[in-house]
Amino acid sequence: MKSPTISILATMGIRAIAGIVAALFFVAPFAAQTSDSTSSPKKPAASASSAAAKPSAKTGSKKTATTRKGSGRSGARSARASSTRRKRRPSARAIRIKRAFVASSELRPMAQQLANLRTPAAYEGVGNYARKHTGDAAAAAYLALGHAYLTDRRFAEATANLHQARQASDVLADYADFLAARSEHEAGNEAAAEALLHNFIQKYPESVFDVEAPELEATVLLGMHDLEGAQRVLSAGGRAATDRPGYQLAHGQVALALGQAAEADRIFKDLLLSHPLSPEAETARAHLTASGAEELLTASELRSLGDAYYNAGRYALAQEQYRALARQASLPQQARVGFAVAAAACDLKLKRLTTAEAEALADTPDENGARRAYLLLELARSRNDGEEQQRIVTDMESRFPQSEWLAEALFSSGNMYLLSRDYAKAVAYYGYLAEHFPQNKNAAAAHWRAGWLNYRQGLYADAAHTFDEQIHLYPSATETVAALYWRARLYETQDNKPGVAAANYKAIVRAYQHFFMRRWRDSGWQHWGICNRSRTRMPIASTRLSCRRSTTAFPKTASISQKHGCSPMPG
Repeated sequence: MKSPTISILATMGIRAIAGIVAALFFVAPFAAQTSDSTSSPKKPAASASSAAAKPSAKTGSKKTATTRKGSGRSGARSARASSTRRKRRPSARAIRIKRAFVASSELRPMAQQLANLRTPAAYEGVGNYARKHTGDAAAAAYLALGHAYLTDRRFAEATANLHQARQASDVLADYADFLAARSEHEAGNEAAAEALLHNFIQKYPESVFDVEAPELEATVLLGMHDLEGAQRVLSAGGRAATDRPGYQLAHGQVALALGQAAEADRIFKDLLLSHPLSPEAETARAHLTASGAEELLTASELRSLGDAYYNAGRYALAQEQYRALARQASLPQQARVGFAVAAAACDLKLKRLTTAEAEALADTPDENGARRAYLLLELARSRNDGEEQQRIVTDMESRFPQSEWLAEALFSSGNMYLLSRDYAKAVAYYGYLAEHFPQNKNAAAAHWRAGWLNYRQGLYADAAHTFDEQIHLYPSATETVAALYWRARLYETQDNKPGVAAANYKAIVRAYQHFFMRRWRDSGWQHWGICNRSRTRMPIASTRLSCRRSTTAFPKTASISQKHGCSPMPG
């Protein structure tokens, strides 16, 4: 009987290959399978040299000088680039795979629907297509059926269709064999699965499944109690295979079956720490818990796990890690307080932190205390308690003036008043953040919002000054294009400086074409002297960007005014 762990490993494999096979019906697999054209005949170098030395009568000596000029490093780079392009021609097999998956406009939508929905109608449509065709087209259809049946865990039908795909054409043989082996393994037919996987890499050296084959075959051999065979297969895996969490889990399983408990714990621990977010890591941790080795994880290792879970949004798992660390009496008091605050931050994300629980945390004069104050501010904001929110920010400004948690509190407070349309208070918080924390991740956004909200309030002089600062202080920020645009609007409508406004508009055209094009087209700003040639170069279909976003940033090597000739910031 198959062990629960092996079943878990096999289920993970099904999820992993589902994306690979389904993606074939959307993207042709050219990139992974190219041929080396070095065997093709090449022209002798002497021929090229002689041709370069004999310019035609029309070109004269100028052509000769140009040829000599390009014969240095740039010529060598061009030759290498051309050689690289020649070597990456699609192989004949890759071309056949593309034709099998993509060429048929009839099969492709049906196969996509089957992969996504797997309804009886979808099965019937692809099945009818497979029976009406032969060769590569039939193989692609049978492969789609086999993959769908495998996903639905209907292993007998999956194996039958995959064998038919193998018989219809050899171009998809590696897909059919690997998926059939997976199906046989899931059905408990380990001998049949091993027959398909034996020497898989040697049979299909270009297959996309070469990195997965060792871990699957090792799992199959483990189920057949061939421990030496499983160990041998894993040892033959390449670097790409050994870095996979599935391979590491299979390796640990084999070591455990061989009675190498310490080695198995080491492998499971490495898997947990190197791939903490993978499904295999959960299985590895279950083994470590069962063996008692989980207790040997150091505080720094547990902290790294908690941080990984928190950054990935897995707040329940992160909270569990931080709580465990906070209970470790061997850790310094400051560290345990920090872990308790981090656990409370997870509870805040999970919307289960109460004000009483946050207030019960140690109020220390360090970053832990600053984060505690930030948590209390967020709770006050969730209650829409403006008075308490203002009190907390004022207290943080005096107690933690350099803390990044004060910067977070300022940004959150600005957002709070922005949403309530109290723009004056929002500007105050955004401005304080931008002034005191210019390197903070939210500084550019806060600075822009302060200027924009001043504009919304009709404080055009303040807005103009803030926009000028935005352009010069944050030239690469996504908000800078909006600052350029609205500064130009102020030059046009308030300052009566059409020439300077035109300079800003032209700067946007040069550096942010997609942003500016739609506004220029819709508003009829041809009178600013922006040439039609710029307009024809800019695709209109890609210009749906708001004034707060841009996909292009100004170069950091020069300021906006130096690079694009827009107005200088007033002194």
